[in-house]
Amino acid sequence: TDGEPLLQSLELLLHTSRDIPTVRFVDIGGGFKVRYHEEDSETDIDMVGNRICSYFDSFCEENDRALRLILEPGKYLVSEAGFLLTTVQSIKHNDDKIIVGTDTGMNHLIRPALYDAYHEILNASKISGETLKVDVVGNVCESADVLGKNIHVTHPEIGDVLCIKNAGSYGYSMASMYNAHMLPAEVLSEGTSVRLIRRRQKLEDLHFLDAGS
Repeated sequence: TDGEPLLQSLELLLHTSRDIPTVRFVDIGGGFKVRYHEEDSETDIDMVGNRICSYFDSFCEENDRALRLILEPGKYLVSEAGFLLTTVQSIKHNDDKIIVGTDTGMNHLIRPALYDAYHEILNASKISGETLKVDVVGNVCESADVLGKNIHVTHPEIGDVLCIKNAGSYGYSMASMYNAHMLPAEVLSEGTSVRLIRRRQKLEDLHFLDAGS
């Protein structure tokens, strides 16, 4: 959150570039921290930016170099701007566990299945009220297709819309049509306007090859 690893990387790259006169730019990548849990801290982007720019400008001036500094802040810019909305399709009681089935899955948001990543899930149909501890699962028919384990969601019912947060940089960009499941629509909310920017796939979109080709 304080940018220290990025600053160390920048120092190392610039130190190496002293002996390489053909270097034109330095790319320090990304890794700026966003909040996945409500209590998480996030990168102080102003403080980190000031530290990095100050060091970079000083190096260029002292070494008479006109280098270009490149960042890759994709996650920081769009992670919290995207939400995956899904409708509850089933509710099962398995011993002491409540399993909430949805109409989305790991093909639309793969991070939880891929490496047990956490994404906060809210019941958008019931923002407040009694909560239940549940597992939220997808419809891809794979044991790894779990979107949230042991999470507390406002009392879910069939037809409720769940909101999975932090899907901006991992949702559509990493989505697939795995197991012949179609991709969802994308809707852009801008101020008070809402518009469709990508239509929901149709069944005929799964037919990739023309019979005569």
